[in-house]
Amino acid sequence: MTIKSIEQKLYAKKEIVEDAYFHYSQTRDMKQFMETAAPYILHFIKKNLCRDEDIACDFFLHFYENSNKFMEKYEAKKSSPVAAFLLRYLKNEFLNFIRKIRNQNFTELTGMEIILSNTPSACSSKNIGDRIQIESLHVELSRLPLKIRLPLKMYYGIDLNLKELDFLANTVNNPQKTIAFLKQYGLKKEKVHTRQVALINRAARLNYLIQKGNENKTKLRRWFFLKKQTENRLKKVLPVTSLSELSIIFGINKSSMARRLKRALRSLEKKEKEVMDSYEEII
Repeated sequence: MTIKSIEQKLYAKKEIVEDAYFHYSQTRDMKQFMETAAPYILHFIKKNLCRDEDIACDFFLHFYENSNKFMEKYEAKKSSPVAAFLLRYLKNEFLNFIRKIRNQNFTELTGMEIILSNTPSACSSKNIGDRIQIESLHVELSRLPLKIRLPLKMYYGIDLNLKELDFLANTVNNPQKTIAFLKQYGLKKEKVHTRQVALINRAARLNYLIQKGNENKTKLRRWFFLKKQTENRLKKVLPVTSLSELSIIFGINKSSMARRLKRALRSLEKKEKEVMDSYEEII
């Protein structure tokens, strides 16, 4: 395929977007505009913004859900053809989308994602309660004795601070073993984190399909089933470091290590209950 033929095809796609906008200006039918412009938008996203299919799909769904916002911005200015404005808007919106993904807060204590946003619309009673709960649990975790805090953090894949790393190195008393373990620990953490992100993205896509609605009840029931299955998997907290590995590192048997973890979790659960009870009394 020659460069000229590629340019002709791209120009034809731009013309489709312009025609779609012309019809939109007559009918104000945003759904029709998006359905017509979708191939052009998806082609641009996959070729110029993101090669990852999952992220590209999530971003397209994000743009689709907020397409009215795009149209409002364009009609407020109309300083360029709609196809040109669309590409600039997609670039800027994609950067914001990626930034939001990076700023998502994972609480390793529960394995569930909680996005702590400062926007007024998101500052609901539940979000504020979640923020208080997480901050209080992290404070309480830092107060636990090192001998039970460190195994708990390593079991659930929570980041270790310098004091904890120093304690670990002195406990193992072998620099090479410590380095090898920390490398393995990092890889396992990344694997669990990637799995959680994939599950959350899947749940978001399924939620979009459910909210969108469909006359095919069989398909809709299937989406509900898959979403419930995904949520149940998210609730299951997978250990990053096994009890066997921890017992070898700290030189105690598995049952003693399990008791240490239970002791730490009981302390955190007690604190969590106190915080949430006091929060409910305030509101």
